[in-house]
Amino acid sequence: MDLVRLSAARSDPTTEPARKYFENSAWGDASASDATEVYLSADVIRARNKADTDNLLHISTTAASSSIVMSAQSIRVGTKYYATPRFVWYNGNGAASTADRNAQTGMCMVTVSGGGQVEQGGTLESQCTGAGRSWRPSTCTRIADSVQVETNHLKSRCDARNSAQQAVSVEGDVVTIDAANEVRLTATNMVNMVSDLRISKNVAFSHTAVPAAEEIIVSADTTVLLVTSVTGQQQNAVSLPRPQDGADVGNILMIYNDDDNPLAISTGNVAAKSAAMLFRTDLGWIKLV
Repeated sequence: MDLVRLSAARSDPTTEPARKYFENSAWGDASASDATEVYLSADVIRARNKADTDNLLHISTTAASSSIVMSAQSIRVGTKYYATPRFVWYNGNGAASTADRNAQTGMCMVTVSGGGQVEQGGTLESQCTGAGRSWRPSTCTRIADSVQVETNHLKSRCDARNSAQQAVSVEGDVVTIDAANEVRLTATNMVNMVSDLRISKNVAFSHTAVPAAEEIIVSADTTVLLVTSVTGQQQNAVSLPRPQDGADVGNILMIYNDDDNPLAISTGNVAAKSAAMLFRTDLGWIKLV
C-alpha cells in the first residue's frame, strides 16, 4: 500500500496545537500492493468557498451523530452522458430550425439552379416528393473511426448511445428531498414509481388548450385537454395518441369540450359544454364518462 499523508504546516510547533492528519501505510513497504486507499480522519472535514467561507462540503464524523452536507449551485451524482461524446448525430444545418431537425429523421433537399442542393426546412419525408426533391437521411457516426452506425433515425436515438448507463442508488430508512421551490424528476422514458404513492396536497396535471377545429390531434403528453369554443360549425374529429405516439397503458385523459359542437372520438362523442374521462388499456382508449 502506498503512503499518502495530508497534514497542516505549523510555523511554530511550540505554540500552535497539533493538527490532525491522515496516514496510510509506508513507502517501500514489502507488503505493499498496487492498491491505494485514502483515509481522512477528523471530527469535522470541510471544504470551504474561499470567497465567502460557505461550506461546500461538510462532513461530521462524531460518534453521537454523523452527517454529510454538500452545498453548491450544481451537485451531480454519477453522469447521464459520457463527458466526451462517442457518437455524433447530423441532420443538416441549413434552413430548418434546430427543433425541426431534431424532430425528423432526415432532411428534404431541393435542387437549385447550377445543380446544387439546399435544405428545405420543416418539410417532412412524406412531403419531400416531386421533381428536384430528394430525402437525405440523418446519420449517427461513431467518432472514434468515423463509421456511420445508423441512418434515418431521430437525434434521441443517437444521443442514447452517448449515455453512460450508470445506475445511481440512494438508500435509507427515510429519504427526504426538500426544496424551497420545486423538485423536478426528468427521464427520457418515464419516472417509474414501484411503490404505493401518497400525495398529501393538491395535484396538477399537464394541461393543453386547443381551439375547436376540423381535426384535433392530442399529444401523448397531455392529461387535461380543453377544447375552446370557435364560432361556426367544426367537425371536431379528435385523434387520440397511439403507442407509437408515446401513449402507455394506464394513461388518463380528461377532456372538457367548451365548443358548441360535439367532439367526435372513436370511443364515443363528447357533447358540447361537457366533460369526459378516458383511460388507455390494452384494448385502446376506453371512455368512462
